[in-house]
Amino acid sequence: MKYQVIAKTAAAGMLALSLCVGMAGCGGSAAPVEQQQEKTADSAKKEADSAKKEADSAKEKKDSSEAKETSSKDKDSTKKSDSSSKKDSLKPVGSTEDAAFSVALTNSLGADVTSVQIKATDASEYGENLLGADGRIAGGESVRLYVPKSDATPSSYDVKVVLAAEGEEGREVEFLSAVASDYSSVSLLEADGVSFVEYATTSDEKGSTKDAAVARQVELEAQEQAAAEPQPEPETYSEPETYYEPEQETYYEPETYYEPVQETYYEPEPTYQEVAAPVETPAIPVQTGDACTGDVVLR
Repeated sequence: MKYQVIAKTAAAGMLALSLCVGMAGCGGSAAPVEQQQEKTADSAKKEADSAKKEADSAKEKKDSSEAKETSSKDKDSTKKSDSSSKKDSLKPVGSTEDAAFSVALTNSLGADVTSVQIKATDASEYGENLLGADGRIAGGESVRLYVPKSDATPSSYDVKVVLAAEGEEGREVEFLSAVASDYSSVSLLEADGVSFVEYATTSDEKGSTKDAAVARQVELEAQEQAAAEPQPEPETYSEPETYYEPEQETYYEPETYYEPVQETYYEPEPTYQEVAAPVETPAIPVQTGDACTGDVVLR
């Protein structure tokens, strides 16, 4: 802008000079020309002073902006340095070499934790105990949890811990969708019969999984109640039987059966027939042949 004012001033001077030369050539007086030159010079000086003030003001604003930016960077650097220092001071849990990311984990369960296992939310089985055989997270203690790398990057991870108990086996507590790659810190909590986490993201947003945990608990109770109720027997489909028209049987009148009459057997009585004595019959002479011969046959 300073150069623009100087250019305008030079242009005004050239105009005044040409005006003066024109008037002198025409036989006019030079006094008005001198007055005009003075006015033009004063105006140019004022414009130059104004341009200088604007330039100084712009420079001050620029210096102030740069100073603020530098201060902000210094604050961010200090904040990051403090965060890094705090991060490094936390006890590591898990392998730092093959970790996908890490998150600050606080035990707010009121008892020591003797086991920490983690898995992708869509996986079926948990990994090994990241604390090892003798590891322990005291109640209220914060550690840095290193989440192992996997072939795919899941949207969230589930965490299962075991709480220490004297003289008996520890109680397992599961936290669903407890850790994500954009979480900076996680606190493990139990309340109203559910387990949940309160978290903070890397962009300083805060949240809780309690509502989701309560909804899941209600769903599980409904499923258990439904399983306890007697279920109706499932209908089984069977192929319908083929119907055959029965053949018309021919009816025969049954024969009348008569019981055979048992004949009474009588032993025949013996009969005796008296034989008559033979009667001698006198022989009767029969004539045969010629009567003249006088042959006679006795019968």
